[in-house]
Amino acid sequence: MSNYTITAPWVPVYETTDREKARILAIDDDKLILHLIEHMLKDRFQIFTATSGEEGLNYLKQTKMELVLLDVQMPVMDGFTTLKQIRQISGCEEVPVVFLTGSDDEDVESRCLSLGAVDFIRKPFPKDVLMLRVLNITELYRLRYHLMQEVERKTEEIQKQRQKVEEMALQVVESLASAIEAKDIYTNGHSRRVAQYSAEIARRFGYNESEQRDVYIAGILHDIGKIGISDAIINKPERLTSEEYEIMRTHP
Repeated sequence: MSNYTITAPWVPVYETTDREKARILAIDDDKLILHLIEHMLKDRFQIFTATSGEEGLNYLKQTKMELVLLDVQMPVMDGFTTLKQIRQISGCEEVPVVFLTGSDDEDVESRCLSLGAVDFIRKPFPKDVLMLRVLNITELYRLRYHLMQEVERKTEEIQKQRQKVEEMALQVVESLASAIEAKDIYTNGHSRRVAQYSAEIARRFGYNESEQRDVYIAGILHDIGKIGISDAIINKPERLTSEEYEIMRTHP
């Protein structure tokens, strides 16, 4: 039978360590804002800058980022459209995005959050505010990433243990089948053939692998009751008496 595996949930691949600086992409059409962000954060983070949504998308297709600072009002492609495009890039489905906005409009804030942004910062922003927001978000994101790695590792360990248990269980089942067949000289190999044919029928009917395995085991064990039947009855060369036949009928 086939082996069974558990596919862990999607986890972004970031080849970073806690000692490395988190990578941050700032997207804003105002070069002065980009310069200020870089100046404020460069001591603690690796800063990448883009002056348009399209340029930012190209960065994200090539380099994994741990945070995107995204301006709302930009020509050609605004922040809302850019965020929608970011989510379509493989590996960027969950990268945190913080909107930068100079607007006091509550509708803008609501739209930012409804599109999946983790936060928004109003311009002009003090250095301390920007630093604390970015630190909190990147640390939380790294913690989440490491937790997901740990969950994946534990899941793999559990799956390996489960496979070992299943293999041992199947060995026990097949040993029982061998014991049954050793008692009955007339049906040697019968249980295995039933199991194999039944599992194949189940496969053709669209049963999944787990269900096919259950059918296979059921086939192996369908005559297990013969263990409790006397060898003299099972292997009797003559026709069974009515009493013996009733005893034989109890084996299922």
